[in-house]
Amino acid sequence: MRLVVDLNRGNGAPDALYAELRKQPVRREDDSTYLVSTYYEVRSLANDPRLSNDTSNRPSGYARVGQPDPETGLPPSFIFTDPPVHDRLRDTINRPFGPPHSPRFLDGLRGELAKVVTELLDAFEGKEQVDIVEDFSYPLPVTAICKVLGVPREDEPRFHVWADALASSLDPQAGGADGQEKAQRARQDMGAYLTDLIETKRRHPGPGMLSRSPPT
Repeated sequence: MRLVVDLNRGNGAPDALYAELRKQPVRREDDSTYLVSTYYEVRSLANDPRLSNDTSNRPSGYARVGQPDPETGLPPSFIFTDPPVHDRLRDTINRPFGPPHSPRFLDGLRGELAKVVTELLDAFEGKEQVDIVEDFSYPLPVTAICKVLGVPREDEPRFHVWADALASSLDPQAGGADGQEKAQRARQDMGAYLTDLIETKRRHPGPGMLSRSPPT
């Protein structure tokens, strides 16, 4: 069997790109934005309170992803918020994942996730060639997220489509306005789906975070 890892999906040769980025850790782009590309500089900026994750603070003409959606009532995306809102949401989200509130929740999923890994690997049998990213390392985390939330297995393909659109929208070089539009539709569709699923879980509790009582 031949394993294929495609590192060049529409982005050119990554090694040459990374080498170029390392030559100039901070540079100004043609649109007056700044590209910061090395670890220590990025880490310093990530902890600088003068900078904002809230894309509503961007100047006119720049994409403002993750903002409230008046059509669906969805709140701002968590990753595009600043403290203290971000800190409050992060604390709420972290509670179901471990001590002291839920010390065994994730550990209890170990067997199910091991079964998912086995199924993905078993699917390689008989194939002359597989793409380890497309066929394993991409579907695994999406399936794990669905397990954590309690999404039915038959709905996982829909989550794969939504996750792909949302992840692509975080790359400013990928997709442009069309990519942002797809991401917005994916966010709306996912929000509507989760709203219905939460209501279902309230009436018929089952496995996953969405059936658990809200943390206090």
